[in-house]
Amino acid sequence: MENKKTFLYVISGGALVSLAVSGLYYFWKRLSKPKLSAWVEEYMNEIEVMLKERKDGHISVEAIGHIFQVITEVEENLYVHQNADLEEERVDAIGRDQQYRLLFAETMETRNEYYEKATKYVEDRLKISIGELDEVLKKFSPKETKDILKKAKKKYTDVPEVKQSAVREAFIYFVKQKKLNEKFSQEQIYIMNLNPEHRNRAMANIYFIKNKLKDEIKAKFGFDEKYLDQLVEKHDLLKDSEVLYYHEELKSLE
Repeated sequence: MENKKTFLYVISGGALVSLAVSGLYYFWKRLSKPKLSAWVEEYMNEIEVMLKERKDGHISVEAIGHIFQVITEVEENLYVHQNADLEEERVDAIGRDQQYRLLFAETMETRNEYYEKATKYVEDRLKISIGELDEVLKKFSPKETKDILKKAKKKYTDVPEVKQSAVREAFIYFVKQKKLNEKFSQEQIYIMNLNPEHRNRAMANIYFIKNKLKDEIKAKFGFDEKYLDQLVEKHDLLKDSEVLYYHEELKSLE
């Protein structure tokens, strides 16, 4: 009888431990699940529907474009959510070159892990292999790949309210700076071709000026550069001859 009671205690104790472990695991999964914005969550749901509706078992080029776009959005979402202070400090440092460069370097170091996290999350949720999809995109030229990604880009639903005059000024500033950046990038590529040892530094310089322009838009005009195209469209600014001119200039850079 004593042995039977001992056995029951052991069994019931084991069950309690098992329940506790299960509860902790569930709680950990809830905490470790990426916190995504409503827009990113909606984007993920749309891609899930797109993949379920495929007929021949193959993922279309359009869907691949959306998948790579949503990885970038998930990465951005995860990074900004967990590093809002660093983002604000870096943008505030625009105009103070040495401090900005230090904060930019810190950002890049912090951000490295987030692309891998985003890729893993998207792969697990959509049950796909990003490596296999990347091989599909390699069959296209860089320009074709860029076009695929651009066409696949989903419009934002959280576009901020910005005055028309500020959008106009921001767009013209953006295109002028982008033209200067393009010239600088071509110079860096030329130097890199002459001296392959300069490659890493050249690529870092190109990446730096590209991302600095985004921070300049945020610092000078108070909104994220990613909303610029939609804000121009919202205010119907292509009816403005100067904006239209710079819009054509921008297209020539792509």
